[in-house]
Amino acid sequence: MKDLQIPGSGSVIENRTFMESNADEIVEGYKYTRQLSDEEIENELVEFANVSIKIEQLAEEKARLLAEINEKIKAETAKDEKSMGLIRRGRMDVIETVYLVKDENEGNIGTYTMNGVLISERKMRGTERQKTLFTRDNIGYKDGTNG
Repeated sequence: MKDLQIPGSGSVIENRTFMESNADEIVEGYKYTRQLSDEEIENELVEFANVSIKIEQLAEEKARLLAEINEKIKAETAKDEKSMGLIRRGRMDVIETVYLVKDENEGNIGTYTMNGVLISERKMRGTERQKTLFTRDNIGYKDGTNG
């Protein structure tokens, strides 16, 4: 068999009407392959080039976004590690001005924060046993006592 010559202007409606009136059976959804024309192949080459460029652009954007996200993860991980260390130790290192106060009666030196919180206490060394104007007896403490 060879191709049919369909009369008329070649419009879709005329072609369908002719084929429906001359067919012995109509099969919906029939699958087959057909050869592409040179023009269709050229159009697909252009589409392929455009899509390839777009894929490359998206890959570059993905790499940039992934790098940004990795930097954010790195920063948050550092915060996480710091918090975990503080939780494990239950204490933190502090650098601030402290005040050493002698207690001549007890022979101790207390290390205090600027809010008067005792951080540590130790025995005075021999060179530190000199009398000062301030003793524990004349320094007021938060509990209202003098020591």
